[in-house]
Amino acid sequence: MIRALGISLVFALAYCPVSFAQGLSPSSSIKVAAVDFVPAWGDLDGNVRRLAQAADELARQGVAYAVFPETAVSGYLFSGPDQIAPFLDTIPGRTTAALLPILERTGLHMSVGIAERDSETGLAYNTAVLMGPHGIIGKYRKNGLNPQDQKVFAPGNTDVEVVDTPLGRIALLICYDDTYWQYARLAALRGAQIIAWHSVSDRVMPGTPPA
Repeated sequence: MIRALGISLVFALAYCPVSFAQGLSPSSSIKVAAVDFVPAWGDLDGNVRRLAQAADELARQGVAYAVFPETAVSGYLFSGPDQIAPFLDTIPGRTTAALLPILERTGLHMSVGIAERDSETGLAYNTAVLMGPHGIIGKYRKNGLNPQDQKVFAPGNTDVEVVDTPLGRIALLICYDDTYWQYARLAALRGAQIIAWHSVSDRVMPGTPPA
């Protein structure tokens, strides 16, 4: 059973000034889920299968937009570039290829944390990708890197983008970004109606190898 916790997204919706010039009308509402998904460390194939199952179940529950945690595909905490290398994915890549057919069939929108390898530079990024029934909508690479992130990830280079969707205008942030309030403020000033904040669950930490 998926545990859908609304805390993060309720805060995000309350935090942002909402403009209804585009997207939702003042009388509209959508069902969102901040999903308590605990990945198995380093099990890309298994985690992607579980993400696909979760997407199906959430769609059956009537969820319009589901937010999955930071690095949900790979797990979190790696000691260095060599350790994380086998668990990096590209965008588009194996994760998006597995999930997009489900989103097309169900109409669900979702964003998920991926340890991304840039297909041109080979650099690793802590990334959140937003997808919907019609494909990949956008992605965000984490800017606020903590000391553990800095061992394996390059600083984000995608800016804080606000994208238009049928659900409203969405911006993505990741975990330690909340230490720097300017990121959320920038998204709000750019018209974000939903700020999806992807964070690693505290329950993930004990199950990961020492970094």
